[in-house]
Formats: sequence, structure tokens, C-alpha cells
Amino acid sequence: NMKDDTLSCTDEEGNKLYKKGQVGKAKSAYLSAQKSQPNSPEIAFNLGNAYYKEESMETSLETYTKAAKDEDAPDLQSKAFYNLGNTYLRQGKIGETLFFYELAKKWIPRDAELQENYRVAREQNGLPQNQIPLFFQIIFYWHLNTTINEESLLALVAFLGMLMAFYLRKNPRFSQNFGLFALSYFCLLFWILSLAGASYKIYQEQSQQVGVLLHSKVKVYFGPSSTQERVQVVQAK
Repeated sequence: NMKDDTLSCTDEEGNKLYKKGQVGKAKSAYLSAQKSQPNSPEIAFNLGNAYYKEESMETSLETYTKAAKDEDAPDLQSKAFYNLGNTYLRQGKIGETLFFYELAKKWIPRDAELQENYRVAREQNGLPQNQIPLFFQIIFYWHLNTTINEESLLALVAFLGMLMAFYLRKNPRFSQNFGLFALSYFCLLFWILSLAGASYKIYQEQSQQVGVLLHSKVKVYFGPSSTQERVQVVQAK
């Protein structure tokens, strides 16, 4: 416990120095804390921020990657993915940038800065923006702007609402109520769509996990094809 308390104080000291703009001293505090707990994702993340401020991009990538391995802390992991995307953007590596922005969007889909950076990254490299028609963006807003956990919760709420509506319709007082009739089938439709959406996100997450593993083995970049269009290319390192 004493060891953990010392670690916390050192890491906390680093955070205070970082907020004051004393990045060099903050980095020293994080490095000192890391000696006590080298596998701490929080310290790795904070250290990555310090290296990023110093424009030591390669070292920043290494420390953010360590922080992103903590699947038990999705909030920290999503921030690490986002910062990895920012770091690759600074290096002009658009393939990696968009890849990690996509991973971050899994947990923080409504983050305004992430959405703007994602849009700018695509725009700067001549890539098309969101291809989803506005009508479908409105209809499926909850699917596009929620996490897996949130959409699963929505599916559960819709299911319970459907059961309650169908149960009330058995009562003679409500059997002819059109509003209740409409609500019951709306909840049924919403439940089916939310369940399908959550299932798709789970499937997508498995693909992204494979992508994270492949990222350490391949180099992803964008460049002109023979038709002068910008295409994504995967090349072994």
C-alpha cells in the first residue's frame, strides 16, 4: 500500500506540473512513478501526453500504445486511441490516424473534438466525408452516436416498454387505445433495430481487435493509385 501511495503522489505531482505547463518536470515525475509500476496504463498515458507536448512523437506513440492495452478501462483506452490518432496525424500518417479515430469512436462517439478531427483528417487527404444520407442519419441517430453498452441498454428499455404496452392492451379499458397500440409496435421495432445495432457493433469490435493486432505487423498508408484516386494500402513492414 505504501508503494502505491508513493506512486499516486508522484503521478499526481506530475499532473499538477503538467497543468502548470512545466512539461519537463512533469515528465520526470511520470518517469519516476513508472519505475514503481511500469505496467500502469494511467502513467503511460500521462507520460505520452508529456512526450507529445515535447514533440517526441515516436516515444509518445510507444507510451500511448501501452496505455491503450488496458481493456478494463474503456474511458482511458478511448483517450489513448484518440491521442494515438492525433499523434499519427501530426506525422502525416492518415491511414493510422483514421484507424485509431475509428477505435476511439467506439467509446466516445459524441465527442465533438474527435468528430471534427476525423472530418478534417479525411478532408485534408481528399477522402469523401460521411456517405450516409441525412435521412438515415436522423432515423438511426441513436445507433451512430451511442456505444455498445448504451445501445444494449436502449434495446432493454425498448423490450420492457413493449412488454408493458402489450400487457396493458389486454386490459379492456385500453384494448382499443390507438396510442397504446402504436407504442407497443414502435417499441417492438425499436427493440429489433437496437438489438441488431448492438450485435453489429459487437461484430465490428471483434474486427477492430484483429486490426489492432495487425497494426503491429503491417504499415497502413494512403497514396495515389493508377487512376489517381486516393486508396488505402496495406503493406508488410
